[in-house]
Amino acid sequence: HGSQKYLSLMEEVEPQNEPQVESEETQATEKAESGPPIEITNVKYYRIKGKYPRPGPRLVRQELERLGLVSAPADLPINYCQAIWTLSMDKADMQVLTPYQSVNWFPAMPEITIKDLLHRNLYKMQQKYGYENFRFWPRGFDLPSKWEEFKKEFYDSDGNEIKIPYIIKPSRTACGVGIRCITHVSQLDNEEGQKWVAAQKPLAQRYILNPQTISGFKMTFRIYVLVTGWDPLKLYITKAGLTRVCGNPYTSSLDSFDDLHTHLTNIAVNKNRVHVFEEARDKDVQTEGLRLYV
Repeated sequence: HGSQKYLSLMEEVEPQNEPQVESEETQATEKAESGPPIEITNVKYYRIKGKYPRPGPRLVRQELERLGLVSAPADLPINYCQAIWTLSMDKADMQVLTPYQSVNWFPAMPEITIKDLLHRNLYKMQQKYGYENFRFWPRGFDLPSKWEEFKKEFYDSDGNEIKIPYIIKPSRTACGVGIRCITHVSQLDNEEGQKWVAAQKPLAQRYILNPQTISGFKMTFRIYVLVTGWDPLKLYITKAGLTRVCGNPYTSSLDSFDDLHTHLTNIAVNKNRVHVFEEARDKDVQTEGLRLYV
């Protein structure tokens, strides 16, 4: 299903602290089964499964219907749906899929979409194929399992304390929720910090001190890729990306790491500080074009 028309189905959804709702299709078909034979028609059905922030994947639904698909009846077996949009796919559903169906999910996708799992897999690749081939991935530690190794990062060979900036990211959150920036392990090596580490199981990674900046503000590019097959690998890169900018001017001073507006580019963190960048940006920087910069 490599047609570029499917690029229009892509949508960035920033999770919000709002009630989670299940789609009607999900409630009635939580455990899809092949079921008895049904009447075959020329109608092409789609199904959206999973719990989404309100109002759900509205753009996905609109695009599927624009392509001529109809929302599947609740009792229609999943293997009769031409398109399936889901947050996860259980083994039973995967086993009844047929070649004509399009699904936005690959088995074991969390291995590369969840921060700590991605880190473990890239670490294995570094070990197997050499660090020089994976230098783009900063040094990191899974906590609390690698706590003792992590602590050693902040002491030299003589046992003297040293400060090194690390970014601590909870493994199952998004939009910058729960992220901490520290310069010494003592900031976590206390009762409150240890409880937080035990609960969040975060990934600790060396902070990159020379980030890309625009008008003196740290920035990151988010580029969207549609993968339609793993073997052989087939993917499409969207021409339009997303530029994210911090809410305060960048500084590498170790005293600044308690200010997340300086070091995190997450939109949810900086959405109320857009005016700071607007007032400070260079005159030749057109913010209207930042989304198309890449």
